[in-house]
Amino acid sequence: MNEISSTAKSILEKGKAGYPGIYLLSPEDARSIGDIKQAARSMDRRVFVWSFGRGFVEEPINAQALPANARKVEITPIPDSESPTQALALLLKEEEANSPRARAAGGAQAPQLPKQSAVFVLRLFHHFLEDPMIQTMLTMLVGKLKVSKRMVVILTPVIKLPAE
Repeated sequence: MNEISSTAKSILEKGKAGYPGIYLLSPEDARSIGDIKQAARSMDRRVFVWSFGRGFVEEPINAQALPANARKVEITPIPDSESPTQALALLLKEEEANSPRARAAGGAQAPQLPKQSAVFVLRLFHHFLEDPMIQTMLTMLVGKLKVSKRMVVILTPVIKLPAE
């Protein structure tokens, strides 16, 4: 039986409670991604990890520990998600395309991200939180995520929140 870590348990509780986003403070990036994947697996959610310059990449959550000599599968980043504003715009577009109003009107799904529930991890995003555009986009996104089974996790080793 796999023991769930305290961080994964906290993320799981917040995810099940419908939290649209959390700020995860941790100097251990790889361990934290593992905890997020563990919580996502328990919630039956996919995990997409964003990093500056690379964009969103889907992380496999069901993969067991691979042998040391196993070839790593090349993962293709989702196009047009490399910058912070592109990443948030993509998430906002996805939420708008999946809104009940858009579905009732026969609106098309945003093609880059799946419509299933997911956890979107924004690595080292603290560098961009002082930007008013980023603040506005995050505020809009959190409002939209409240009605979906999606969650944003800002994963960072430092607390760097704007005064607002």
